Amino acid sequence: MLLLRYLIYTMLFASAAESSSIFNGRIVNGSRENEPVSHAHTVLQRISSNMQIPQELDSQISDAQGSIRFITAEVDTNFTYFITTEHQGIQYYSNGDTPNPLSPTQLNLVIYDTTHSTADLQILMHHVIIEDEGNSLSFRETRVMNNKGNRSITPTDSDNKLQNAWNRYPIPSTAESFSPLSGHAPDELVRRGNDVYNRGVFPPGNKTISFSYKIPFNENSLALELSASTIANSFDLFVGSSTIRIESLQLSDYGAFTIRGKSYNRYGTTDLTNPQIFIRIIRMGENKSPRPMTTILFTALLLTLGIILATLIKMPAKDKDKVDLSTLKNDLIREIAEINSRDHSAAKGVRRQELMQKLIDIELLIRQNEKKHRKNR
Repeated sequence: MLLLRYLIYTMLFASAAESSSIFNGRIVNGSRENEPVSHAHTVLQRISSNMQIPQELDSQISDAQGSIRFITAEVDTNFTYFITTEHQGIQYYSNGDTPNPLSPTQLNLVIYDTTHSTADLQILMHHVIIEDEGNSLSFRETRVMNNKGNRSITPTDSDNKLQNAWNRYPIPSTAESFSPLSGHAPDELVRRGNDVYNRGVFPPGNKTISFSYKIPFNENSLALELSASTIANSFDLFVGSSTIRIESLQLSDYGAFTIRGKSYNRYGTTDLTNPQIFIRIIRMGENKSPRPMTTILFTALLLTLGIILATLIKMPAKDKDKVDLSTLKNDLIREIAEINSRDHSAAKGVRRQELMQKLIDIELLIRQNEKKHRKNR
């Protein structure tokens, strides 16, 4: 009789086990070295391919070790099960899984503290891809950001606090057709004058910030200023068209570089003490050499610089002191920065372009002076 009862109870228990499933889970805080989260209101939900809204099945409060345990009354492998909890106004979800009637299903959940601080943010890389499109140049800027442990929310532009490298990205004043690239939420990246603002959220881990714009290019040569992130580990330009090349005293020519099967010419630097990168884009002729007008202009520039250099060499010491190229360079940089910060009108844009041209010429002259002094030693 006892044996019969035992067999009946065993069969009933096995039948119940086949029609139920166990879900174990643990909630930890990723911002605090995966510290267990106790007293977290956790909800078990499920969803199928033909459902738009998940179905809530049960809820529990996590214990001191952050653990939770759910037992469902039935098993349905057509559903995906997951757990969710709220922390600091943000809803977090675990990965989904199909229940296993033979063993408990593990559903773990990691939450993060929310902050407005950018202390843990890093810019790992900043690069720009340039393509020649005939009457214009297309630019694609990409920054790879890293956030260590918090979920950082950047202030909106209404807060008037978007003045740091994490969420403010200057672009040339002549930029047209600005467009965020895929992967961004609506209105996450917006243009305000000569700046692009990031109004999104930086979750823990890496995040890519990408956008594109065009710059008119109807001449054979274009002087341009790009703003690099000095807190990045590197800055690179990739030229994807054989019809143009880059001249810059701040960037090194690293030669050919392949990205996803396409060949680019790479220019870059790892010395980002100055966020302003001055470049000249030269359009090439059919024989891949500068067009005649570009050659004439460049030769005229060298002749002009040679005359100035000869004049400086012949000057008495007291006259040389009056012509301090470094001071002129710094004055020009300051004036350009002032124009960038206070005025974005068309007239100021022309003035800014003129100042940039002068700055590039002075940079060339300084470099030639340095070479001359080294030869005379």
